[in-house]
Amino acid sequence: MPKFKNVLQIKVALKNFKPTIFRTFYFPANSGFVELHAAIQEVMGWDSSHLFAFRKGRDLEIGIPSNDTFFSFNQTILDISKTKLKGFLENPKDTITYEYDFGDGWEHKVDVQKVFPEIELPQLPYCIKGANACPIEDCGGVWGYADILDIMQDKKHPNYEEMNEWYDFENLEPYHFDIEEINDLLLDFKDCIAYHKSIIKEIKSSL
Repeated sequence: MPKFKNVLQIKVALKNFKPTIFRTFYFPANSGFVELHAAIQEVMGWDSSHLFAFRKGRDLEIGIPSNDTFFSFNQTILDISKTKLKGFLENPKDTITYEYDFGDGWEHKVDVQKVFPEIELPQLPYCIKGANACPIEDCGGVWGYADILDIMQDKKHPNYEEMNEWYDFENLEPYHFDIEEINDLLLDFKDCIAYHKSIIKEIKSSL
């Protein structure tokens, strides 16, 4: 089994939702936030179809800068393409918020749990734990998703048939989690990074 140096054990968990949707994975400490964004999208199961940002407190954002100062809201915005994890996520208990889809507002708590100077792993990144399926995209955030799951359990609900047409309850598996599938996706992580870099480049060119 190969050895990897300077590895973080990271837990990412969706905020404000029960049962907890989380993933725990090993990740190279010398990476940047673009790579972490790509990893979160893969391990959680998002579609990479919306804007996103990392936030530290109220005044610091790591994302895609805009020339329009209206969108900065007096924040310091660091370019995600130029920002490394070092200084933000490098020691146990270091934490940051990751928001995906500013409309639905899917906020994730990202925590460093452990740091390994060297560790044997089958691959890197490598998911070791998790629970529950990724939510449905474009469903209204955590509150909308919770409503959908409640209706799914109640065939007498007045909105059951309409929601079933939209979300296909028969094939909706909110408690599904397949760690082998996730790690298979992470085998192509270099291609995943390249894909996300191309998306970021395209967004920047449109701003």
